Amino acid sequence: MNVLYEEEKNRAAAYEGEHLIGMCHTRQKDGVWTITHTGVDSIYTGRGIASDLVQCIADKAREEGATVRSECSYATHWFSKHSEYSDIYQEET
Repeated sequence: MNVLYEEEKNRAAAYEGEHLIGMCHTRQKDGVWTITHTGVDSIYTGRGIASDLVQCIADKAREEGATVRSECSYATHWFSKHSEYSDIYQEET
């Protein structure tokens, strides 16, 4: 499995060979990346792929100096469990 950030599509994507098996979409504006959806093909659930996708977005956002917000329940939960990203994560108020 390979997880990569696809800048032109504003997403992190997971591939098994050439088959897209999961993605984490963002909406980006003024240095804020909002995670809108994270999804993984049902036959691949339970393998930590969603976690890898959100981490990919978080790492790329940090690299770009962006702040991250979440409209995705999975990503919101992920950030609550990964305090090492609290410097870039901004909870919705």
